[in-house]
Amino acid sequence: MKTCLVLLVLLLAVLHLSHADGTSVATKLEAVYLAEPPVLDGDLSDACWQRASRIEDLTECHTGGKPAEPTIYYLGYDDKYIYLGVYAKDSQPQTIRAEERKRDGAVMSDDAVEIDLDTYHSHRESYYFCFNSLGTLYEYVPQGSASKTEWQGDWEASAKRVADGWVGEARIPFSILRYPEGAKTFGIVLARHLVRQSEWYVWPAVGEWDYQKSADWGPLKLPKPRPKIKTMVYASPQWDEGSLQNEVGADAKCVFPSGMEALVTANPDFEDVAQQVESIDFSYNERQLSDARPFFVEGRGFYPPTTTFYSRRLEDIDFGAKYFGRVRDYRLAFLDAWDFGHEHTTVANWCWDYRPYSSASVLAVLNEKEGQFNAQYGAGISRGEKVGLQGSRSASINGYSTTVPGGSGTRQRWNAGAGYQTGDGNDSMNVYYERVDEGFAPAVAYFPENGYEGWQASAGHYKSFRSGPLREYNLYANVLQRNNLDGGIHEHSWYASGYLSTRNWWSGSVAYSATQRPPYHDRVWSLSTSWNENEKYRGGGVYTSFGTRQGGDYRYFSLSQGFKLTSKLALTAYASWLSLDTEEGHTSDRQFMATGNYDLDPEHTVSMRLVDGSDGTNAYLAYSQRLRRGMDLYVILGDPNAEKTQDRVALKSVWAF
Repeated sequence: MKTCLVLLVLLLAVLHLSHADGTSVATKLEAVYLAEPPVLDGDLSDACWQRASRIEDLTECHTGGKPAEPTIYYLGYDDKYIYLGVYAKDSQPQTIRAEERKRDGAVMSDDAVEIDLDTYHSHRESYYFCFNSLGTLYEYVPQGSASKTEWQGDWEASAKRVADGWVGEARIPFSILRYPEGAKTFGIVLARHLVRQSEWYVWPAVGEWDYQKSADWGPLKLPKPRPKIKTMVYASPQWDEGSLQNEVGADAKCVFPSGMEALVTANPDFEDVAQQVESIDFSYNERQLSDARPFFVEGRGFYPPTTTFYSRRLEDIDFGAKYFGRVRDYRLAFLDAWDFGHEHTTVANWCWDYRPYSSASVLAVLNEKEGQFNAQYGAGISRGEKVGLQGSRSASINGYSTTVPGGSGTRQRWNAGAGYQTGDGNDSMNVYYERVDEGFAPAVAYFPENGYEGWQASAGHYKSFRSGPLREYNLYANVLQRNNLDGGIHEHSWYASGYLSTRNWWSGSVAYSATQRPPYHDRVWSLSTSWNENEKYRGGGVYTSFGTRQGGDYRYFSLSQGFKLTSKLALTAYASWLSLDTEEGHTSDRQFMATGNYDLDPEHTVSMRLVDGSDGTNAYLAYSQRLRRGMDLYVILGDPNAEKTQDRVALKSVWAF
């Protein structure tokens, strides 16, 4: 009865949020057709820029204030391309940062500009294209894509320094964009990163990228979308532990005129994808890790969250197929993956974006492995609205059911939550309730515990400063109360933390947690400091936590540091140590990890990774050739994901057509 009342109250909160979020009037921007396109040379003297749309009233993204430096954008299009020109003025041009020369590297850590294109005019997701003052490119495909340029789609930019800042031009082909047939309007956001001020400036005033407030760019006369088919083939001969092997695989995709995409993969090469390395810090449960394998990266945002579909549960597949995309207000995703003779997994996800900031979804995840069948079904609804520039309020409710191996019935999981963030974004509050049946354990989901019921609540206060020694600070507190379904304590805890960052990119934090998890009473302090936070290649930090865990003395310490040794050579080192003394005995662990990249040029790199721990050492060395057009080539000495160094040499070549 208690469960039903909680769910009913939160469902009413979902259904009774006001309709104020649908009343805003979108900013309009006329789409100007350019009869004579510009020459892409980083020079804005072309006559066409005088006829293009001109935009210069940007705002600082968090506060809505005036930018420290002016920016002028020019925008137009023709039958094949979108053209962007930018004049990024800077009163201190000697401070302009432009370090990244490798495509899809740390471009947004430099002074850079960006254009976001919501090609479905859904106000929910966008392509974004970013480049720095060297003309180095970074792009993002909505919901994820494999990284090979000819597979993802290519575009161009050119930039150069001038006496009072820098200028740039970009050309983006319509052919690399997915958009529905008959589209006449794109959502658009323009942005600039000014490193010296550690600020982003945006147009229109979308805050921190609220795409519901993006501008309407149109009317456009777009090329009629036609089915686009691309194939990516790889061959990987390898000498492994004394034997010669040869792996061949292929991916193929078709983007339909509706914008939906179909993808198939045969014998995908998962072995040579360097996956995330797990930390050694203490955890009661299995850690959740990201998945970098291309088949699962492609369109991953359309698929269920890891709590219902955790792709790392599928260690290997022989064949896979996906179909995903957006049709009007609906997001659809299907996946089939076979490890022949061993495992078969099917995933389906349907989402209806029925109002701004609101959606409803239904999902199914089916898995058959070595004669054991498991099915998980779920449905949910969320409702939200914006409050002021950065604020919001929301509520949601979700339910899931999974079968138990052996045909002994089903088990359920329910959760519901509500949140509020003030209009300036400085204060937030959230509450969350969950009930999980004993034995709820879906086969291909990340859900390590079951058999409990409880709630948690959190509150936070955030403040940023545009001048003075402090850049920002944050205070946060969380309370968790979970009981076993038989009434005993599952986990009761509270947590509090404080964080501050200075204008020169130093930061520090302190946190304390108290956890009752029978039979243990944990008490842990955590301290950290970091430096050069805005520099990927020179940043570092120290973290330590200490106290009582599992009834014993606990100590953990980690240190990381990046090094930019030359303009081409970058190295990152990370070391950590763990010590835990309990009644069961002493546990100690250590881990050292070093990664390095030497960029011969923007398309050719030598890289390495060394992971040394208490259980052994693994190292690999690789050479990569990643071209805008033509064959990508990799030479790998070792195995990126093995526990210990392997006597292995692999040559991998990739073509896209």
